Amino acid sequence: MAGPHVMKDPTMLAFPELSERLTDLFGLAPASALERLPGGYKCDNFRLECGPDVLFLKTYKNRISHWIAQIKAAEQFFARQGLPVVEPIRDRFGRPMFMAGGSWHSIFPFIDSAQPQRGAIRDTTIASMGQWLGHLHRAGRTFDAGPFQRLHAWDREAFRMELIELRELVRRREHNALHNRILETLEKKSAVVESTDLTPGLLPLSYDCLLHGDFIYQNTFINTAGEVTHVFDLEKTCMGPRAYELARSLLINCFDTAWEEDDLRKGRLFLSAYRDVFPIGFDEFYHGMRMYMVGVAHSTWVEGRILLGIAEPQHHELYASHALRIEHVSDDPRDLCETLYGG
Repeated sequence: MAGPHVMKDPTMLAFPELSERLTDLFGLAPASALERLPGGYKCDNFRLECGPDVLFLKTYKNRISHWIAQIKAAEQFFARQGLPVVEPIRDRFGRPMFMAGGSWHSIFPFIDSAQPQRGAIRDTTIASMGQWLGHLHRAGRTFDAGPFQRLHAWDREAFRMELIELRELVRRREHNALHNRILETLEKKSAVVESTDLTPGLLPLSYDCLLHGDFIYQNTFINTAGEVTHVFDLEKTCMGPRAYELARSLLINCFDTAWEEDDLRKGRLFLSAYRDVFPIGFDEFYHGMRMYMVGVAHSTWVEGRILLGIAEPQHHELYASHALRIEHVSDDPRDLCETLYGG
């Protein structure tokens, strides 16, 4: 009899142990196939087959249990508010997470549905995403946070140290046109970082909303009409200002491949749909955009992975979109905000 397909993946737990744990904890048939899926920055994602059951498996890279437990709390909270957040399947102890191979995991129903595609996101999807983000934030304002993790905005000194390392890395090695472009992106970020004294504490924004953390089109499923039916991947969930996540989601979802008039139109559509559900004043939106733009200027994550030679294929696409937005980053995005917000 042919055995299960074993992934040759050093980040993955031993397949037989996983199969045994799934049978013990969930009453599933022995695992017969495990296929790694693209994406996942704080976890590894897999399509899992256990007899007739097809499931979605997340293997979390962070092994601190309370961090995973907070993700599970956010998933449960949003789902129980009637929002389309995909919840994990619970084991025989009622837990939404389990340990195997030294890592924490969750299994979810496998959603066999379409996802928005880069460069081809319909207006229906843009509006639907704006509406659902509004609903998430309305609910998130009622979350009893307790000792819940807060949004980490930026650290100027950490950026400066990382920038030196990445400059030196390129200097010591043979580099190509992509590496030169990445250096240009980093220098543009440095110019923004050094031109502002803004700190998160100076912004009149409250950390009073449970955020999805990564509300982007890649983390949604849609129906044939283009409407969002499911939302997932809450690995970055935290308490923070809703205006920050609104700005981040708007720029990523509406300006992913270009920055033209049609993209500005989509940005206005996204924001209008959000405001129809959860009104937001101009000043709050503006400060959220400032917070996102200055924060993203301090980020070196995607550039670092490419320069270190540890990038996966999707990271190059991510960098291309990221570099486009960096062209328009400013510590004072008032003109952009006025264009998007309207009268």
